[in-house]
Amino acid sequence: MAYNRVSTHLASFRRVVNEGVKCLQSGEQWSAVVDYTILAWGYVQGTPVWDNPAHNSTRKACFKILASAALNALKAGRFAPDNLKEIRQKFKKISPAASELDVCIKYIDKSTKD
Repeated sequence: MAYNRVSTHLASFRRVVNEGVKCLQSGEQWSAVVDYTILAWGYVQGTPVWDNPAHNSTRKACFKILASAALNALKAGRFAPDNLKEIRQKFKKISPAASELDVCIKYIDKSTKD
């Protein structure tokens, strides 16, 4: 598969991910933002990994958009400790080691300790 053939579709995919996050955040639907992150994460993982690192910028940007949105939702959502533990398990399940979601997992760990 040639990057030139799919680059416009990847850019559209990135816009859709970003717009979905912004829509949920503007409505302060924090649990929906977390759910959206979990669902969209799998789709982003399904995008192609290219040999040229510059071609993977859309993929990385989508991961960062989702992780940032999830962290904002965790901070603003005032989730119960049980919900945070459940979210943590889901994040651990979908993210490999050293992922963008590590910041969210650390935030949950810090929040549930207090």
